[in-house]
Amino acid sequence: MNLRKFFFPVGAALLSLSLHLACVDVGEGGSTSNTALYVFDGTAVNIWDDTATLYANVISGGATSPGRTITSTVITDNLKTPAVAGVCFDITAKRLFLVDATGVVVRIERADKQNGALSSQTDIATFTLNSSQRLQASTFGQATVDPQNGTLYVTESGSSETRIWVVANPGNYGGLNQQSSAPLQALQTTIIDTFVGGPDKGGTGVAVSQGKVYAYFSGGSSVPSPSGGSSYTGARLRAGTSSTFGSQVLVGSSTTLDDSGSGGCLALDTGNNFIYVFRSNATAASLGSVAVFTIGDLTSSFDRAPSRFLGSAAGQPYLRIIAHGGNKDWLGGAAYSSQAFSNRIWLWKNPSLGGDPQALSLSSSATISGLAFDGNQ
Repeated sequence: MNLRKFFFPVGAALLSLSLHLACVDVGEGGSTSNTALYVFDGTAVNIWDDTATLYANVISGGATSPGRTITSTVITDNLKTPAVAGVCFDITAKRLFLVDATGVVVRIERADKQNGALSSQTDIATFTLNSSQRLQASTFGQATVDPQNGTLYVTESGSSETRIWVVANPGNYGGLNQQSSAPLQALQTTIIDTFVGGPDKGGTGVAVSQGKVYAYFSGGSSVPSPSGGSSYTGARLRAGTSSTFGSQVLVGSSTTLDDSGSGGCLALDTGNNFIYVFRSNATAASLGSVAVFTIGDLTSSFDRAPSRFLGSAAGQPYLRIIAHGGNKDWLGGAAYSSQAFSNRIWLWKNPSLGGDPQALSLSSSATISGLAFDGNQ
């Protein structure tokens, strides 16, 4: 496949009711039932087939051990430096992807049923993002899958450029070694007109649904105001389709996105049309670690404040990684600081309604680089 760059231009009645409420969440937050959680701890994938049960057990002091664990030498041999937030799940094909910072990808087939050690190529495979087409001194980061078509997206940030790799049909690549290579199809921002600006730098966050891509960049060229006023600088959240990527943008002091350089991460709530943005800076520490925007915010103005915030630097120290259940209202988080992952995760139930998360620590040796939800259990 040739290099393709997309430019600018994301009683019985009471009994019946009680049984219904036991299975379906009430309120405006959205359903949280029948949602599996996948957590990669550096060597194995830990799976809880019902996040709601795990969440309740964390509160009550009940059992919190994963119900299933996936291991393989394919994982340990190929993922030496796991990417920050490099874990994502294809809810349609039931594939789990684990990404290394060097551009190696491990794909687990039928992850919703797997348990124990995998060794067959029909169960687990690995491939690389073409090494001859990389940016200079690049690092791969957050990964996501479009739930509608299974396309894999992975951020790549180089010394002077940044972009997103788009891997259509990622199930077509892979073996038990890294000989299979996926060619570059790039999504990136380029100076194209006076209302868009670019290029961007420090791309570390990506989320996708129905072909619309949302991406976080820590900086880049100034973005001219559409009204003809002053330009905006600093971190920015962009959105658009493959043909108009970046034409929608949030940037400016009101967004609270100005970043210290340690990176950002995205999580998309497709049920309630929210996009959660982790950003690390002094403003984030005082207001909340996660800024919450509505999808509509990206169409209204450039310099727009979040609708609200979640989390705190004190409550979730070094939070860096976030993931959402998509059509199920769960938000998960994990820490990363000084080039090191931790063994702790945080779970928000109905984050669309706000509130504080529950914390869970895995074994002391766990180094959690990413987590993902399957909302179609």
